[in-house]
Amino acid sequence: MNIQVKSPREMARTSVEWFVMLVLVALALRFVLRLFGAEGTGSGFVPWLYDSTAVLLQPFRGIFADTAVRSKYVLEFETLFAMVAYMVVGNVTMGVVDRWSPKR
Repeated sequence: MNIQVKSPREMARTSVEWFVMLVLVALALRFVLRLFGAEGTGSGFVPWLYDSTAVLLQPFRGIFADTAVRSKYVLEFETLFAMVAYMVVGNVTMGVVDRWSPKR
């Protein structure tokens, strides 16, 4: 059995990649559900997703106005902007990890 131990640098990069991917998937799912008019009332998955991702969108609230089509379908530009911002922050973080961690 060949067990390969990852360096702390590789573990840090992998952790950042997984975290950013999890955030992006959650935000993309929110964007699609809002775009197709999924209701956030009651109990279930949709309200849970909206509540969970609201924290991620808080720094970007008020940058863009929501665009409603037929009052039910919402195009959230702030969600798209947040996705781009989290991708940039993730790439910068991985660059810092690469720059400042010791090479193996």
